Amino acid sequence: MKIRYLWRNPTTYPSLRLRVLTPGKYLGESGLGHDLDIVEEPEECDVLVLFKHHPDNVRIAEQWRDRAAVLFDICDDHFDNQHGATYRGTIKYATHVTCTTRRLADRIWQQQNVRATLITDPYEWGEEPPKKPTKRLLWHGTGGNLKPLLEVLPSLHGYDVLALCNDTSHPIVTEWSHENLAEGFKEAGICIIPTKQDNHGQAKGPNRMVDAIRQGLYCVAGPLKAYEPYGMWQGDIADGVRWALENPRLAVRAVKKAQKLIREMHDPEKIARQWEAVFERTATKQAVG
Repeated sequence: MKIRYLWRNPTTYPSLRLRVLTPGKYLGESGLGHDLDIVEEPEECDVLVLFKHHPDNVRIAEQWRDRAAVLFDICDDHFDNQHGATYRGTIKYATHVTCTTRRLADRIWQQQNVRATLITDPYEWGEEPPKKPTKRLLWHGTGGNLKPLLEVLPSLHGYDVLALCNDTSHPIVTEWSHENLAEGFKEAGICIIPTKQDNHGQAKGPNRMVDAIRQGLYCVAGPLKAYEPYGMWQGDIADGVRWALENPRLAVRAVKKAQKLIREMHDPEKIARQWEAVFERTATKQAVG
């Protein structure tokens, strides 16, 4: 099967790794045998995959829906902001829609009356033994996730916080890189993940928590539906940090249990096969018309 990923976004976006490159290692000709490529302009293929909220997505989906199966993969909830019209138009013309979380699937149904297929993200990091919580706290994320961290920082006075982000406008932030994150995972004793409570924030996937747990860290997070299966703290961040430090055995036990779940839920090869099944169904749907 010939699959083309239309990517017109920065190559630093996590979704490129999680939705394209990592599953592509197993979907490609050395794995399941499919012809994959990342392109900046549409070209003849069986399945054309669109991402994000590029303003050309609506036009491309409409023009190409009779030439290829058009799959629209949604990783964020932008229905309520300036990108909502692009989302709705792309969904209208797409052959099929995929997304990262149940909350996002529900939003797509509410907004467009379209059933999206949920495909979670694969893990990216190797599994390390659970670590005893310490006062060295790690936060990592994109600029869109920075505000919740800044809101909770005053309550974390006395802790050593390492913040890694592509937005370095705030003095607490160190620039995100794979190398800096690897070092952060080694040095930290707890990963903190404050969350936003609006529709955009609550549709987020669990990849930051999954990465930290894989590296042996207990996670203290704000409320998020996608975090519930992993048994980490959800609620006030400062309270959660204190709990983890006061209950290290329980924290280590929780990480060990979550790591087992992640091995089952986020295995990259298993997720690649989920993508393959969706591509096949989408191509068949387009062929039937």
